[in-house]
Amino acid sequence: PLQIWEGTLDLAAIPYGTTAMSEQDVTITGIAATDMVVSFYATDAITFGIANARVKAANTVALMLCATDSDTAVNPANTINYRLITCPAI
Repeated sequence: PLQIWEGTLDLAAIPYGTTAMSEQDVTITGIAATDMVVSFYATDAITFGIANARVKAANTVALMLCATDSDTAVNPANTINYRLITCPAI
């Protein structure tokens, strides 16, 4: 069975322009270390990309955010609303 998680994440830094990509760990309570990410996406309009999402450990998802060609900083609060779909390990 698939599980759907929704919420708001506080991110360390949202990349833009020529900012390098870096993986960021975020806490999502209830995720099991053996869960697999099926889909992760922002429910807000965003001007950066989400290149990858993976379960890193229990309650921890690692996100790889990627910069766009925009030189304008977006979302100064560094938060995004998201929807995450996971599947337990088979």
